[in-house]
Amino acid sequence: MHSLQPRTQNAQMYLLETLEPQSLLTRVLELCAGDGYVGASLRTRDLPSWHVGDRRLRRDCLPITWQGEDIAELILYGSGTGSALARLGETVSMAIAYTVRLARAEHAANIDPLTGLANRRAFHQHTHRGDFRVAMLLDLDHFKQVNDRYGHCAGDKVLVHVAKRLQRHLRAGNCAYRWGGEEFLVVMSVHAGDDVMAIAERLRGQISGTLGLAGHRCAISASAGVAYGDCDLSALIDQADKALYAAKDRGRNQTCQAFIA
Repeated sequence: MHSLQPRTQNAQMYLLETLEPQSLLTRVLELCAGDGYVGASLRTRDLPSWHVGDRRLRRDCLPITWQGEDIAELILYGSGTGSALARLGETVSMAIAYTVRLARAEHAANIDPLTGLANRRAFHQHTHRGDFRVAMLLDLDHFKQVNDRYGHCAGDKVLVHVAKRLQRHLRAGNCAYRWGGEEFLVVMSVHAGDDVMAIAERLRGQISGTLGLAGHRCAISASAGVAYGDCDLSALIDQADKALYAAKDRGRNQTCQAFIA
């Protein structure tokens, strides 16, 4: 990591040139590198943390506040004395405050406020890796009847319950989205030879069961459509949607599949 001390005179402009937290953290570290710091982390209460450089050495924890609000915690690793940060303190705080607020707004725009799952907007921004992918669309059976019989608050409770079950039982690296209404999308990566239908059925079964609503036990089940193959994800979702409708036509509470070679 090289020092950019000549840039410190224009540090405010330099830090505000980027609105991306990881890039901002890199620039903060560059400006403080001449003071002996070799790594940095940025943490907030409600967002994922960001890290750059070597984080094995002694660290200094510095609260970032702006206009009376606790924004984040900046952690610098190394043998630094803090002199560079003291010189840049207000500029760094302002840049971090601005960037974290934007990150929070972006995060909020990508999250369904009811279930906490990522939404369609987030899906289009995510990079889905894996040579052999599975698109699984789940639709809650007779969900309108839940709303009509028990009210929309009860319907919301069902959606939250299902979302939590999906998050709990997804394998690492797989993603669940609230696709719209009572429909959920799950994107999974599998290996050649995996029993995709068994995986999908097991996940669908995890969200089935009964839930207490307005003093009654309500049965919850879902229909699912699954498509898998080495092709464009949008094509898989389109085929999964067709398979979902086949599952509904066949009586609901089951999984149908479509395979794309």
